[in-house]
Amino acid sequence: EEGLLGVDEYDDAGMPLRPTAELRPVLRQAAELLTAVLGPHGVPPVAGQSLLRLLNIYNANCHTAVTLSPLYTLRAALREKNDASNAAAVALLDDFFALADPSSLHASGAALFRDAACANHACAPTCRVVPTQHRAAVSMRAVRAVAPGEHLTISYIDAAAFAGRPFARAEALAPYGFKCLCDLCAAERAVHAAAWLAA
Repeated sequence: EEGLLGVDEYDDAGMPLRPTAELRPVLRQAAELLTAVLGPHGVPPVAGQSLLRLLNIYNANCHTAVTLSPLYTLRAALREKNDASNAAAVALLDDFFALADPSSLHASGAALFRDAACANHACAPTCRVVPTQHRAAVSMRAVRAVAPGEHLTISYIDAAAFAGRPFARAEALAPYGFKCLCDLCAAERAVHAAAWLAA
């Protein structure tokens, strides 16, 4: 899925001055929806918490997009050829990369990917979101066999970090505004409830 990313111009600090033609309609629609929700007078006092939740959900659905430097790609291609005539070019690029700050060589930013943002959560998901390195895009890849008709899901959090701790996972998911009822959470809650009742 292609991301909605890019700007036409940058200021001296490298900050975007205006969005690309592709992003302008999306921003315009977002502004219209926000105005429709908030009304013409801005944010009502009771909407502050709701607005923070919306911003948190938006932030959670943005993915970092990194586009590798063409020089990095060229160096990899030259190394792959393993041709003696390219040895001087590879050595020059190696020296360049040894001196340069790696984070400054690649373009990076945040992108909102519609399909990935619409995927439902499961603590034991069927898919994972995988960013590409050469353009602002992501793909959803299956992490296990998916049965016909089974929903494609992703984990909104690092569920492995909370293995066996459904209540800690629930706390990590709280900013998303829902209680996880996936099969893993239901099974672990049942085990905890049975242990509590047996005590």
